This record gives sequence, structure tokens and C-alpha cells, in this order.
Amino acid sequence: MGRKKIAFITSNPNSIYARRLVNGVFSQSRAYGFDVLVFTSMVQVCHFLKDYLEGEINIYELIRSPEIDGIIIDTVSLTEDHIYTIRDRLLDIMEDAPDRPVVSIDMNFGEYDTVLTNDTAAFEQITKHIIQKHGCRDICFLSGPKEDDIPSKRLEGFRRAMEDCGLTVNEDRIFHGVYWYSFGEEIADKAASGEIPLPEAFVCSTDFIAIGLANRLRKHGIRVPEDVLVTGYDASAEAAFNDPTITTFIPMSAHTAAEAVNMIAARIAPELGQRPVELSSSENLITCRSCGCEDKKDEILNQFDLSLIKRNPNFGDEDVREKIDLNRLLDSYMLEQIDIAETSDQCIGNIYDYTYLLKPYERFCLCLREDWGDHESVVENGYPDRMKLVLDTQKDGFVCSDTNGMLFDTAALLKGIDNNSDEPAVYYFAPVHYIKNALGYAVLKRQLDDKKGLDEVFSLWLRNIETSLEMIRVRNRLMSFSEKDPLTGLYNRRGMESWINDRLKAEENAAVAVYMIDMDGLKFINDNFGHREGDFAIKAISSALQSTERENEVLARIGGDEFCMISFSETDAEKKSKQLSSAIERAESVAHKPYPISASIGCANGRLGADPIDKLMSRADKEMYLVKKQRKKNRS
Repeated sequence: MGRKKIAFITSNPNSIYARRLVNGVFSQSRAYGFDVLVFTSMVQVCHFLKDYLEGEINIYELIRSPEIDGIIIDTVSLTEDHIYTIRDRLLDIMEDAPDRPVVSIDMNFGEYDTVLTNDTAAFEQITKHIIQKHGCRDICFLSGPKEDDIPSKRLEGFRRAMEDCGLTVNEDRIFHGVYWYSFGEEIADKAASGEIPLPEAFVCSTDFIAIGLANRLRKHGIRVPEDVLVTGYDASAEAAFNDPTITTFIPMSAHTAAEAVNMIAARIAPELGQRPVELSSSENLITCRSCGCEDKKDEILNQFDLSLIKRNPNFGDEDVREKIDLNRLLDSYMLEQIDIAETSDQCIGNIYDYTYLLKPYERFCLCLREDWGDHESVVENGYPDRMKLVLDTQKDGFVCSDTNGMLFDTAALLKGIDNNSDEPAVYYFAPVHYIKNALGYAVLKRQLDDKKGLDEVFSLWLRNIETSLEMIRVRNRLMSFSEKDPLTGLYNRRGMESWINDRLKAEENAAVAVYMIDMDGLKFINDNFGHREGDFAIKAISSALQSTERENEVLARIGGDEFCMISFSETDAEKKSKQLSSAIERAESVAHKPYPISASIGCANGRLGADPIDKLMSRADKEMYLVKKQRKKNRS
């Protein structure tokens, strides 16, 4: 029996909040021996390009899979800026998915279980710092929505601190709103206008509120911290790089996520008992300029990975060669190299050449729709029942081909995902799309104790892949325009010649038969019934001929009223000619038109090598004209 699998659903996985949750989920899952499947969009749910966001969130459709034993949802990230459409879509998916335990972190998610981070002690500490260190007495508290559980815990910490310090809580100084920049901006406008008397300090429920407040106050000429102090919560990168830097607090989110794993484990593996949470506590106050303190530079630097950009790297150093950063990605000229591919197989091969930029990893897979390269095929919601594994880097199952890709049921998520490896692993599932069109998804496998997540390098790498796949679709579209007849959808002469040339490379001394079909009376139909009827007759002939087309045969419209069929097989040419004639006669009988729909057919047989195709076409053409001449004579 394979390992139990927990799905972790999030968005924007490189955010500090998501990284903390991942730390807790991974650590506790490793204690139980669970694999973790991370399903994530690479952008925030409030992303400004809504069509692009639609392509991103398609990845969540995969959680319908019966391979998943339990689900943990980062509902906060999925409702950022109070956008609930994605949360509601997930609830709909859950209703259709197999029954399994679901736990939401820090926010209600339908009727499913919820585990909350206890923020009470944190806000006690923040508020006491403002009172005891800076002597504030008149303090406003900017809370979240009244109906949510989280703001009540944070507000409770504020009240306790005020009471412990002998201060009375003024209910008129407590404001409820969204967790986003906009709420802070709204309060700043009211403070600047005098609608809200300016306090000595604002204690904000989130960094986003604090940043929106501080920056808007400055636009109104109100200085932070000289005129009013501001604190946030979450220890986000945005707080560290704001001007002024925002005093904030590192929450115990990782512990909360670990408790979510415990809740899932109690349902799917009760025989294992409860594993204690062994994460080291990193809960602490980060004082910065927004409250009048000096910046804690070490904590600020921790928010920014200095290895993202390096100048003049020493590639003679083994450590530098293994270190993948944005500089390495940009200097690789990856996009230019993968975009020069002319075929889908070349494209997949070029993508494989650049998987080294994803190090360290155990396995990378690219799963695409069977028809992803068809420029007319667009999928905007969900994935088809079958996917094609076109790239798999694992040694014992290496795949690198679109043409010979391995088909598998989408419900399985990935071929060989459950291979009973010695150690539990994480599989990151990320969407591969172009704007709204879902092309497939990528899967990156790493060990659970690997510290590298889906960073900005992976995000940009994936966007390069999406662009290269779309370039192949564009090439196919242009090729279709140059090799296909727009009226019938058949090959034109150029397309037929390309098809023949491919066959000539693969076949030697093969039997070949050429059929030239010339439509009768097209000029008569156009002159007497109009070109629309002429087009109808052409398409009727085309459909009739297509109905007889078999493997190793190609059909083309090579002129206004001329068609050609070439067969690379041992075929009874006379019998095939009769099939073609019968198909055309049936087309005429069902058309019920006041004009005849008919064609004259000539054929020629030969062998590749001994009989050039152009000479066989010429012989068949001569025979066709003899047939046409005889038919005219018979009619007269």
C-alpha cells in the first residue's frame, strides 16, 4: 500500500505566509510519513490580469482526484483582498470530489473543520510595546471583519494589554474592515479630514492595513512615526521594505499548519497516534521605524534572499555552479533558446535542457493535453479525462517527447506518483497555460526537508515554458494557413507535398496509387446558381472523398475544382476508384440540389523510387481527362 497523500492548497507560494504554512505542513507530514501534494497558482488571487488568473486557478480542478486522502486549505491566501470567487469555486469542487477530511487554516471554509492561529498573545505583546516603550495612551485598533474568528482573537489581545496597563478601551477607537491596504487607506483619509481624531498610535491587524494606513497618512502630510505610531502583524516582506519600515510580528502560522496535519492524520491514519509538533518557536516582535524604534536589520534582511541577484559569479566555485538564482536564469538565455524550436518534440527537448535551473529536485514532469498543439483547441475550465506525460526526468522512466508521450488518466494526477520511495516527498503541481487556455500542468518533486520551495526562479521559468508552448501553437496555426485549404480543411498542394516528402523519408519501394479527381460542371453551377452554391458543391465532393480516406492515404484540394488522393499501400486501384465514385454519388443523392454533383476520376499505380510521384500524378491526370471526355460524349 502506498503512502497517504495530503493535498495543500494555496496561492502565491513564495509569499511569507504561504512559506510559513508550508514549513508546518511539511514538518508534521514528515513525522507521519505522508507525501504532500501542493496545488498552487503562482500569482495572488487579486492579480490584476483576470484572464491570466483564470488560467492559473485551473490547477485546483485536480483536487477532485481520488488519489488524495486529505486536504489542507490556505483559505487566507485564497481570499486575499476579500475576493471570494476562488474560495466558492473550491467549495463547488469539494462537493463533486470524493469524501475526505478537509481542514482550513485561519479562516472558515464552508462547513469544514478550521484551525486558528492563536494571535491573542501576539497582540498583547504588540500593544504593550506601544504603551510601555513609547508611552501611548490613545490607541486605535484596526480589526478585521466583525463576523470572522481571527479578528476577535487579535482584538482580545489588544483589550488584555490595555487592561493590564490600567487603560480603558474606548470602543469608538475600534474599527472593523478588510485585511487589505484599502482599509488602512480609508482610515487615513478619515483621520486626515478630522472625521476620526488622530490617536497617538494605530495597532493594525495586518501589515497590509498598516502599510496602506502609513503611506496614505504621509500623502496627507501626517508623519509616521513623528505624528502617529503604526504597527502591523505578519512580518511580511512588504512591511520590511516599506518606507517607513513597519513594526510587525512573526505569527505562529507554522504551528497552526502542523496542527492541521494532526487533524487530518487522526482521520486517515488513526493507528499512528498523534505526533507532537516539534517546530522551534519563532514568535517575536520585530520593531521598526513605524513605531519610533530602530530597524531590526537582521530580521529585515531575512525577508529578502540576497542570492536572488548576484553579480559576476565565480563559476569555478562548485557552490556557485549549484546555486540557482534569478541572475543564473536571466543569463541562461532560456527563453531565446527554447523559442527557436520548430516542432513540438524539439520544444520539449529544449525545455528538458533547462531543467537544471530547477535544482535541487528529484523529478520534474510536464503533463499536457493530448491536443495542446492544436491551435484551434482551447480549454478554459478543467482538464480532459486523459493527459499526456511529455517530459519526465526520473531515470527509470525517462520521457522527453510530445509525439511519443505517455497517456494516463488525469484522476491519477501523474504516472508513478506512488512509487513507495523510502522517504516522503512533496509534489508541487503548478498550472501551465497561456492566458486562459489550460495547456496542462507541471509537477516538481522534492524531499519534504528541502528548504527550497516554488520561488521566483520557478515562476519565471514556468512562464518561459508557457511562452514556448504557445509559440509552437502559433507555428502550427501559421503552418495550417500555408498548408491547408480554408474552404474544405483539406491539404493544399503545398501541404500534400510536405506529407509526401515525410513519407518518402520513411518508405522504400512501397506501393503507391495516385487518384486525380476533377469536379464536373463547377463553372456551370457558379454561373447559374452563384458561388455560394459552387462552394457547397466543392465541400460536398470534399466530404465524400474524405469518407473513403484511410490510414496511409492523403487527400488534397490542389486547384479550384481539382482533388488528389495518394495511397501508400497495396490497394486495388480500380476498386478504390469505384469507392470514390460511389461516395460522390451518395453525396449528390442527399444534397437534393437542382444541379448535378459529380466528378471524373483517373488513377495510376507504381512503386516508390521506380515511379516518381509527379509522373504518377501526370498519368492519373491523363486518365481522368479521358474519363471526363467519355462522360461528356455519353451525355451528349
